[in-house]
Amino acid sequence: MPLIVRKRGDKYRILESETGRIAKGRAGKALDRGGSRSPTSLRKQAAAINIAQARKRGHEIPQPK
Repeated sequence: MPLIVRKRGDKYRILESETGRIAKGRAGKALDRGGSRSPTSLRKQAAAINIAQARKRGHEIPQPK
C-alpha cells in the first residue's frame, strides 16, 4: 500500500494512502516516529519505503548510482 505525507494537526505524518491511517511498521510503531514540522524528510522516507515495497513485489526499479 503506497504511503503519502499529509499534515495532521501541527505536524506532517506518513499515512497509508488507501485508509488515511498513520503508517506503522512490524512492531506496531509509527514509521515517522511522531511526525515532523517539515515535510521534506518525511517525503524522502515515504518514497524510500514505497520503492522498497515495490521491489519486494517484483517491480523492476533500478538501484541508484
